[in-house]
Amino acid sequence: MLDQDTAGVPGANETDDEFGSSLAAGDFDGDGGDDLAIGVPLEDIGSGFQDGMVIIAYGDPNGVNRLDRFIAIDLVDAGLATGGTSGADSFGQGLATGDFNGDGFADLAVGAPGGPSGLGGIESGAVVVFYGAASGLSAARRQLWHMDIAGVAGAARAGDLFGSALTNGDFNDDRVSDLLIGIPRRDSTGLSDNIGGVLVLYGSLPTLLINGFE
Repeated sequence: MLDQDTAGVPGANETDDEFGSSLAAGDFDGDGGDDLAIGVPLEDIGSGFQDGMVIIAYGDPNGVNRLDRFIAIDLVDAGLATGGTSGADSFGQGLATGDFNGDGFADLAVGAPGGPSGLGGIESGAVVVFYGAASGLSAARRQLWHMDIAGVAGAARAGDLFGSALTNGDFNDDRVSDLLIGIPRRDSTGLSDNIGGVLVLYGSLPTLLINGFE
């Protein structure tokens, strides 16, 4: 069994971390074997509370050969890296893999529905996409998505929970993966609160492209 008390796994077992509550597999480094992304969405980072973490276990014919991690920081200013946190982001609650830029490497989308408060308010939500390469995933190759990005219909609002659910598919049959982002508590003008919605991002070289909301 793999947990945070396993030698080499980042972090440590703590109450309510929810290690493994989300999982996604893909060949992030193109070596022919799948790698595993493990969500730990309620991991506390430093003095932060429920910031969240994603652990990457890279596989080879003998099993896991190396481990890496990504944690949430200020999603408004800096996207994602290893460092400080913005607090209660629940980074890693949603995970999805796919080749979103068509380069032959699997990429990883990570939902942080609890943050960032600097956009529309608490629980407006954000998604970070990490792009794969021969060296694996890297915080240097990332793309940040939220409801205040130009071209996305609507605006980020507190409680949207953008990024709670993620999945992929080739919806326009162009042989490049597309990303669907769930927004379960999205409000709609003239309708009830929490009506919900889905944002579709169509995959394309070199990165994902904005598409319509609904």
